[in-house]
Amino acid sequence: MDSQPRFITKYHVIFDVAVLALAIAAAVEALDFPRLAGTFPLAAGGLATIVGLMVLAIDVRSYARGVPPSVAATPAVDPDDPAAADDVSPREMLVVSLWMLGYVAGIWLVGLPAATIIYLMSSLVVQGKVRLWAAALMTAVLLGWLLVLARLLGLRMPPSLIDLFDILTRNFISF
Repeated sequence: MDSQPRFITKYHVIFDVAVLALAIAAAVEALDFPRLAGTFPLAAGGLATIVGLMVLAIDVRSYARGVPPSVAATPAVDPDDPAAADDVSPREMLVVSLWMLGYVAGIWLVGLPAATIIYLMSSLVVQGKVRLWAAALMTAVLLGWLLVLARLLGLRMPPSLIDLFDILTRNFISF
């Protein structure tokens, strides 16, 4: 990685606006849901809107001042200090975006629990450089907690093309 600061471009601001529009659209769409079903999407959309506005404000300020976002967000930092800038390359951003896209595609293909297992295990081992046994332990604890919570709350998992996890666990996890 180079030590040059990463400056905000107009494309960052356009992306911020697009994500903000998506968050607002999700919150507005949740208003049409029944009261109980719309609680979580409305809360998530509202929180994403608030955070999106904060990120947009920081990026617009950074773009206008011509300084890296970390400097625009923290005025106490010296703008000429290269260590103050974020060192995230476009390639790293693309890799993380592809990981998330793969996770979403996995949810659609094999279901939320199975995709979560695949995503967590692979990303912890490949991206996080975690040992396989530690990744398996972390994944098992998190997924176990999520499944217990889902069963106690009576939540249904989103539909998928291959409902592999439901078939395997239908007789093993019942409350």
